[in-house]
Amino acid sequence: MIVDPRSLLPDDNCFWLYNVNQEQIWNDSKVFPPITDIQQLESYSFIFSRFVRFESNSPLSFDDMHKVLQKILNVNDTNNFIIYTYANYTVLEKEKTIYRVFVIFYGNCKNKIDDMMDSLASKVPNYFS
Repeated sequence: MIVDPRSLLPDDNCFWLYNVNQEQIWNDSKVFPPITDIQQLESYSFIFSRFVRFESNSPLSFDDMHKVLQKILNVNDTNNFIIYTYANYTVLEKEKTIYRVFVIFYGNCKNKIDDMMDSLASKVPNYFS
């Protein structure tokens, strides 16, 4: 059974994570692009999911993050990605924002997908530090 991740989100397409003291800790999450037909991914030979965590001293919009990933991951016509969760939390005392970005990689060339996943893990955190 395939579960559409949007069905797990409230109507505003945001979700909230709480720490043990019931304080909100992650509060800005988006799904991009909207997954209209999850079965379209079944036409690709390779589908992987990864996430990256990084910090930045300056705010980063979702659109900025998407543009950076397109550049760093060097996508092509047959190998691409979907950001399925974008979350951030600003630590006011330290004047920094912590980000978690979850990505689905899909394509027909395993080596290219491996390169994209390696770039996510190695280049994204360094790009914003």
